[in-house]
Amino acid sequence: MLWASLIVSVITAIIFGIVSKTINENKGYYGGFAWGFWLGIIGIIVVACKPENKSRESFAEKIYNDDLRKERIVSEGGWKCNRCGRTNASYTTTCICGTSEKENKNWEKKEVKTSDRQTSQADELKKFKDLLDSGAITQEEYNVKKKQLLNL
Repeated sequence: MLWASLIVSVITAIIFGIVSKTINENKGYYGGFAWGFWLGIIGIIVVACKPENKSRESFAEKIYNDDLRKERIVSEGGWKCNRCGRTNASYTTTCICGTSEKENKNWEKKEVKTSDRQTSQADELKKFKDLLDSGAITQEEYNVKKKQLLNL
């Protein structure tokens, strides 16, 4: 009998905790489970009487405001690290990942060259595939050229 009353008490306390936490978070605060768990209905009343917290932003608002902040930093002369993606202010010469602003600009140029080279390799390979399909070259010649272009 003692165990049954103890289990019922704990389950009731958990329910009160969940209710007070839900009310508390709907009002814009974190937590609130302990109010209902330890004080029961009094905890729920206390949490329900709290004023609405208008200073807390929703998750979507935080992301939107963070994006606006990053855009503002870049427009004011800041730079975005191509290695880690962090936005750095104009007075920052080295990103937290260790990439300097100068290395970042060089890395940007190198990335463009690499992508141009990959595109040209794909174009060359396509040309040779068209030649193979038209019968101008043999399968062996195509395979040799493919190995050369892909560095296999």
